[in-house]
Order: sequence, then structure tokens, then C-alpha cells
Amino acid sequence: MTTVDEYSTRGQRRLVYVVVAVVLGALLVAGYGLFRSARSAAAAVCADPAAALARAASDSALVNGAGGPGTRPVVAPGAVVRGQLAAIERYCPEQLAAYRDYADRLAFAVETGG
Repeated sequence: MTTVDEYSTRGQRRLVYVVVAVVLGALLVAGYGLFRSARSAAAAVCADPAAALARAASDSALVNGAGGPGTRPVVAPGAVVRGQLAAIERYCPEQLAAYRDYADRLAFAVETGG
């Protein structure tokens, strides 16, 4: 496309370059938007994760899945809390010690390989 051949005119090549530039520009804008949304999601994780509301939201993921009166806490695998610890370690390490103290008090089920 960058060489002159007998099948494409200068206008056609220019059109290809414009289309490629527009697509690349759109990808840059989309990437920037995704970066900003990931930063705001990290800010939500880092907003005092050891506080009571954050602990309640985290603990709500460790229930049996039943709705209404059947909802009860269960001894869950530690994958949820390990994921939370990984996110806190990556995005806000200054909050890690407080959340680790909370996580160490939780009991988890023994996980099997299956």
C-alpha cells in the first residue's frame, strides 16, 4: 500500500492512511478510557478495605448463594480473599497490613485440586 502501483491511485492510498489514522486514534481513546476506569476501580479497592462496610461487602461474597432467609455464612475457599489481598498489594500497599490482619482472622475451607 505504500508503493505506487498501477492498481491504486494517490487518492485511494490517502483514504487508506486516513482510515488507519482514525482507527488508531479511536483505539488510543478507548485505551485511555479503560486505563482511567481501571484506576477508579483501584481507588474503590483502596478506600479503606479494612473498614466495616468494605468487610461486610467482602463477607457477603462468602455466603451459600441462597437468597432471602436462606442466606447463611459458609466456610468458603480463600480464593476471594487472596484475590482481594493481591489487588490491595498491587494498588495500595499502605492498606495491606490492616486488611491482612482482618483476613488472618477468617476461616477458610480446605481446597481440593478439583
